[in-house]
Amino acid sequence: DQIIEQKLNVKAPIHIMFSKKTVPLELVERFNKAIKEFVMSDKYKEIVKEYIYPVLLLETINAKWFFIIGIIGTISFAVSGIAIAARENSTLFGTLIFAMLPSVGGGVLRDMMINKGEVVGLFLQPVYMYCIIGVVLVGFSFARIFNIYGKPQKNEEMIYKFWDTVLVFSDSMGQAAFIVTGVVVVVIHKIEPLWLWAPFFAFTTANGGAMIRDMLRRDRVITIMSGEISSEISLFWGFLFGIVLEHMAHNPSSDMIQLSVIVMVVGGFLTRIVTYYYGVSNIHFRPRFKNSTVR
Repeated sequence: DQIIEQKLNVKAPIHIMFSKKTVPLELVERFNKAIKEFVMSDKYKEIVKEYIYPVLLLETINAKWFFIIGIIGTISFAVSGIAIAARENSTLFGTLIFAMLPSVGGGVLRDMMINKGEVVGLFLQPVYMYCIIGVVLVGFSFARIFNIYGKPQKNEEMIYKFWDTVLVFSDSMGQAAFIVTGVVVVVIHKIEPLWLWAPFFAFTTANGGAMIRDMLRRDRVITIMSGEISSEISLFWGFLFGIVLEHMAHNPSSDMIQLSVIVMVVGGFLTRIVTYYYGVSNIHFRPRFKNSTVR
């Protein structure tokens, strides 16, 4: 922790020099061919994923801009918890639980499955809890003041629509921010195959806490399992990110990884908003019709 890295932002390729007097041209061509074959081999991909990807991905998630994305995701999930608490008229403590679970619950579940008893990352980054507590206090106070002076009984339907909209947008942003984190953890811990476990841990990180939150609600309906398209989005983008990393293993690049992370976050958020706005229905065992219930 006393060493500070100074990045030069330059590449230092390795060059091998042969003597024209002692080495025939045929040997040089065979050498170049062997290098190209090795770079395209599965063994080279394994080396990249085991030694290079953890460094490049850690460089990405330790960057200030990615930290900001994590904070935005945490705050967004906290706001979604406030939206649910406002609809269900929860107490201040209940609001804190609803806000905390989707923000950090998925990460805790993921760390418990991967680290096998090691220190959960939540306790190493208390800034996330500070953000959640701050958002809850501000949001709860605002809702209380509005309920006292805003005459909410005259606009109850409008208020419900407002909190529903807040819930969708905040859940979408929080989900998109944590999809990438789930995939990064899979790479760092060398969990193979990447294409299989990347979507699983992307889903766990992005939706695990929300599932626990829904189980504590009054109706106890887990939205992502019975409602509109939601969890499928984190699975899709997690799988896509894993495939992208597999494809880039032959030519890893820090800039391309950072660009991929940005595309994953923006894509995950926009996909959720578009499916909600256009009312894209999910796939069920039986067709679901308007004004019908499944018992």
